[in-house]
Order: sequence, then C-alpha cells, then structure tokens
Amino acid sequence: MPAATQRFGNSHQATDSAYNLAFNTDTTFTSSCEQRKKLQRQWSAYLRYGTDQWEDGGCQVLKSFDPLRLARVSVVEVGATSTETAAALLNINSTLHLTIQVCPGKASTNGSSVFDERYLLNPRISIQQRLPGTPQTVRDASVYILHLPSALCNMASNARAAQIAAEISAHVDVLRANTSAALLVLTSHLIPDPGTIDPGVESAARRRDLSLFQLMNDCEMEMSEFTNMLNGSSDSVGRLVVVNTLRSSSGAPVALELRYRLYTG
Repeated sequence: MPAATQRFGNSHQATDSAYNLAFNTDTTFTSSCEQRKKLQRQWSAYLRYGTDQWEDGGCQVLKSFDPLRLARVSVVEVGATSTETAAALLNINSTLHLTIQVCPGKASTNGSSVFDERYLLNPRISIQQRLPGTPQTVRDASVYILHLPSALCNMASNARAAQIAAEISAHVDVLRANTSAALLVLTSHLIPDPGTIDPGVESAARRRDLSLFQLMNDCEMEMSEFTNMLNGSSDSVGRLVVVNTLRSSSGAPVALELRYRLYTG
C-alpha cells in the first residue's frame, strides 16, 4: 500500500491500485475476475466468508416490514440486479404486485441472466427499463425499494454518489403526492458510522472496504455521507426523512425507511 500511494498519489483510476502494482498489470481487478473464473469464485467467497458480508440481510429484513404484508400491495423495486429480492417478496406476500425496474439491457430471458425466468414470467411481476435518476413513472405504489450502487458495480465513486442523489431526488415528488407511500433504501453495503453497531460487524465492514481500496482503488459510501445527502432531498414544502431503520440480526443497518414530511413552523 505505501508503494502504491507513493507511485499513484491521489489517483482515482481503477488501474492505480495496490493490486496493479503488486502484479505489474494494467488490467483492473474487475476485468481479471471476469476473465478468470477461479479468481471470481475466490473473490465471492472472500466477500461472503472473509468479510462477513451481509448482503442477504436486506432480503431477510424485508420480512419485518409490515407494509409489504398488506393484501395486493403494489411494490416497485428500483435498480434491481437480480430476482433475489423478488423471490423474497413473493415468499412474504403471494398477493403483492411487483414492478422491477432495471437499467436498459440488464434483464433477459435467454438463460444467461441473473434474472430468473420463473419470476420474469410471473403474472404478478412486470419488468420496466428505466435509467437511474430519470422521473419515476410508477406513481401509485405503496412501497418503493431502492438498491444503491456498490463499489463492486465498476462505477467511479463520484459517479455513484451522483446517481444515488439523482435517484433519491427522483422520488421526492412521488412521495409528496402519495404521503402514505414509503421509500425503502437498502443500505447493506454502506459503511456504518463508528461505534454505532457491534465492533465485530463494523470491523468486517471496514475490512471489506479496505480490500476494495487495495484491489480496485475505490471504497464504499459512509452512512454519514448518505444521511447528509438526504438533507438535500427536499422541495419548497417538505423533505424526505428517515422514519425507521431496519437492522439485520447482527445489528447492521440494512434498510432505511424514508417518507415525505411537510415542513413545520
């Protein structure tokens, strides 16, 4: 790491990492994983078992979110990268109607996609293509579930932050028009604020973040950065506020419930 810092300085390029220096390569770690399946499996195993990654906690904690249990509730999943959440939602409530919004070209039914065809063809599920940050076209849902982009998505940190801010802003007017609706933001990969959760869980999260920095020259957004970003999610008469934090069994915050509230006073 000291050698990488001395050579690359404050560069944000993915190829200017300790990994690139150690292996004397211009290939990014992400590209190396795509080209070498064994490395990809090792990396996935490390994330799951070496850093106690709690990505699946988001699906588990949805079971405790009461609005999802209402009969024929309408749910929009924004920024889905698989059908894992859809499967969990249908397991919670078989009567719900789910709209899955994905980036153009992400979902397919050709058997090579991480989107399971069984769910894509379910009559209670519809698929929409939507670019992040564009106006939300589904305006009558009860729950909007938002996936935040991770450092693993091969997008620069400043671009991720801009996309997150745009997505939050895109839902302000929707929640203002329907104040009974909730925006559920999945935050499992955000770095928790120091001292707010179990030390072992926090240590694992920061160990994972250090690994991302060493291998990809990138890091995840801190929870405090995200909450500061929410301060700008407002309009002339109100703003989005965090009304509830959903936590995993380890105490890690894996989802924030946001609702629109009018200014008072």
